[in-house]
Amino acid sequence: MKKASLLVLLALMVSFLSPLTGFAGQSQTPAPAPVPEVGQGQDGGQSDQAGQVDQIGQSKGCGLWAFIKKNLKKLFAKNPEQDAELLKKLLILAAKDLELALNAIDGKDKCYKKAFPAVAHLNHALSALHKGRPPKHLKPAFNQLEKRISHAKFYLVVFDFDEASARIEAAKDYIGELN
Repeated sequence: MKKASLLVLLALMVSFLSPLTGFAGQSQTPAPAPVPEVGQGQDGGQSDQAGQVDQIGQSKGCGLWAFIKKNLKKLFAKNPEQDAELLKKLLILAAKDLELALNAIDGKDKCYKKAFPAVAHLNHALSALHKGRPPKHLKPAFNQLEKRISHAKFYLVVFDFDEASARIEAAKDYIGELN
């Protein structure tokens, strides 16, 4: 994706800056024409020079734009195997964050000091789930998983650690079923 965004950014810069720069350092204002001598006639070839500047700028810009259009489809082509592997890695990351949240709230003493890191871990798990683009048949499962994690966050905020840990365990089990 970095190559694609770089290429698109380059194309946008070229398309926006081309009227200002005229490509290759040429300015938009044509060079001053030589002063016509007496008896030379007509306009001294000024129209030919202006036409050449426009043709040079257009040919370079069109070639770059054609290259970008041609390679843009290759850069944004979907790769199902790569997407599935990325989705699996994100699910593993979310499961690890849920485990860290459970470890943060375990113990005999229940206090808000332990709730803050647990909520942060749950936020990281939700962030990992939002990064992935699941296929259409898995979107309801991901929505359910996000809902379970959000409910666990709620129970942490209202200081019900037992219910929060039960919700986090349920979310971990649900991730285990998805893998």
